[in-house]
Amino acid sequence: MKRNGLEQQRLLLLIFVLLAASLQAGEIVPFVDDATARINITAPQTGAAGNIAAIETGGEITLAARFTAEPADLTAIGPVIIIEVGGTTYGNGLYLAGGNLIFATKGSNAAGGNDYTQTGLNDTDVSDRAAAVTIGPIEAGVQNEVYASYNANTGALVCSINNRIKIFSITGSKGNANLSGDESVSFLGSTTINAGQLGGLTSTSQGQGALWDANQAANLIGSGLGSIRGQIFASAISPDWLPNNPNPANGAIAIDPAVLTQLAFDAAEDPANVGSINPAVTGHFVNAYSDPNLSVSLLDEFVAAGDSSVSVSFNNFDLDETVYWTVEEQVSGKPKGDPNNIYGPLWIFKALPSIPAVTAAPANTSAFPDNPAIFICEFSSKSLATAKWFKVGQAEELSGPDIIISTDNLGTDYMSTLTINNVKIADEGAYYCQVANSSGPVDSDAANLGVKRLVAHWTLDLDDYQNGLYQDISGEGHHARPDVAPATSQFAPGFNALTAEALDLTIDPLAVADANDWEPTEMTGEMTLSIWCNWAGANGAYQGLITKRNQDDAGQNYEGWYYEVTASNTVNFGGPGVAGVSAPIDDAGAWAHWLVSVSPAATVLYKNGEPVASAGGTTISLSDATIKLGANNTKAGVSTPPFNGTIDDARIWNYALSPTEVAIVYTDIAGGKICVNRPAMDINGPDGEPDCLVDLYDLAHFAGQWLDCGFIPVPQCP
Repeated sequence: MKRNGLEQQRLLLLIFVLLAASLQAGEIVPFVDDATARINITAPQTGAAGNIAAIETGGEITLAARFTAEPADLTAIGPVIIIEVGGTTYGNGLYLAGGNLIFATKGSNAAGGNDYTQTGLNDTDVSDRAAAVTIGPIEAGVQNEVYASYNANTGALVCSINNRIKIFSITGSKGNANLSGDESVSFLGSTTINAGQLGGLTSTSQGQGALWDANQAANLIGSGLGSIRGQIFASAISPDWLPNNPNPANGAIAIDPAVLTQLAFDAAEDPANVGSINPAVTGHFVNAYSDPNLSVSLLDEFVAAGDSSVSVSFNNFDLDETVYWTVEEQVSGKPKGDPNNIYGPLWIFKALPSIPAVTAAPANTSAFPDNPAIFICEFSSKSLATAKWFKVGQAEELSGPDIIISTDNLGTDYMSTLTINNVKIADEGAYYCQVANSSGPVDSDAANLGVKRLVAHWTLDLDDYQNGLYQDISGEGHHARPDVAPATSQFAPGFNALTAEALDLTIDPLAVADANDWEPTEMTGEMTLSIWCNWAGANGAYQGLITKRNQDDAGQNYEGWYYEVTASNTVNFGGPGVAGVSAPIDDAGAWAHWLVSVSPAATVLYKNGEPVASAGGTTISLSDATIKLGANNTKAGVSTPPFNGTIDDARIWNYALSPTEVAIVYTDIAGGKICVNRPAMDINGPDGEPDCLVDLYDLAHFAGQWLDCGFIPVPQCP
């Protein structure tokens, strides 16, 4: 049967309207069919196991609610239940916390447990088993429609308060997580709260704040006000179904009003056809505001639907301004504000400040005494700018014969350079750049200047044991106090005459010492530990050489790093987050020199001047522990366990010694020679092996193969 043109148009319009209605079917949540809800209730409820069918495999969940809060709900000391699902191990929920709506998830990394909690109300990492986000403020006395739509496969979290959309990203989530726990659902609460039904919260004491402590949870006081509804779906909204991919990007900073000419975004995608524009969208309402309440308009434009990429002209903002902008997708010709339209998230960007903006703060650096140190600070300014340099803790601008400051610019981009010539130990510290224009100044972050040097040297000679202390002869004052004063007999012969005496800890192990709390790496990020030792053998303990760690009376550990002989007979350097190195110690009864150099570039262990193990770079964490000499730890006020043997000439540098410097440290005491940089042409020596020297032995070896030829055919050879 043939249809005339008018009938066809009417049919297409009907199909179009039905399609649009199907895309916006949810009473609270867009893109869902309320008939698919696992629960859809209109009365408060306290959870009981098995309230809904499990949501355990698809990795998607949406929690939605309509409610009206009382003022007291917004000031409760703990979380106020809106809607939650789950028990002690896994769960998710929406709560009021301090007047804000929050979403909390527990176990969505597929490793649940009640012994973990959120670190705060903006903890977006669930790899530690719990996360939470603050969605936004809730107003008392008015009806609120809210939802949180969470896709644990991607970490996308789409949230709404009365069509004010926000999108978050949860890291560490997994799609195979159990999202419903024991399937108990609490909605606003109606009776005594069941302590076993916790949703996204935790009840065990994990240091959580009261606002996200399940033990402090309360029912909604306003649960009987107005129309209420609670829903849970085993599906999630994709951010691509909303206007997305904004330009400027959400959260962008330093946007130049003189450069930006338009706002751009991608139109909402068709949920039924990935990569295609939603066919129900007939236009885009684009609005920009200068305030977070969206009351001061900067832009109000309508763009007809067409391309997937949409743009609108915009340059109505100034320096220092924050712009808040939104897109509302018109559905089937509906007017702006119609509940059937598709509401996009609130996007924010910040304009360039009128004061200069630091674009690259100075970086940490280090230098040897009497050498130069250089800091560079980069910044931008819309007007003429200047730069000054300061040392942290000093009010006066840097100046003097060894201070050189230069500032250059290319248009609005500036670079200021501070050079400190003839660096002295007194120059060690933190430095920052203060840049300014007619609108005001701004300070850069500070950067450290470390002066490379020997920062501790304990000879462990009898003459250097004075006033009850092993004297630090480096001049840095890091004298070490023994737990028990050593007997004179403990000052045994050292490695050789150059080291004089050494400290024999087999006589009285409590002669080990504590050199107080200080950080060799604090200003440079590097260090080197060096010690001579004569090991008496294994005794089942982890024997300390030079360490920085303590255990207080309550059993709390404070660890920076440890340099020790392990129970498995290796010399080991390690610590929290440290790229550790170790090598066998197999020479009991003999002297050996052990040294470890540590830097962000590499960790290298040396024995007798030559490398024996290496690992990747290490950034040492600062700690409150004290440095031990000859002991591994401090427990109950006692330095233990001690090194089993004799130690001599212990040193610490605040930088990583090079292989050449390590060889010099060793040979200055032990004599002999070490091949540090083997020449490429060193192929022979007097014993038939390379000897670190290119000479006649190498020439003779080369000459012996003169005109050897490998060409085929053979006649091609000379």
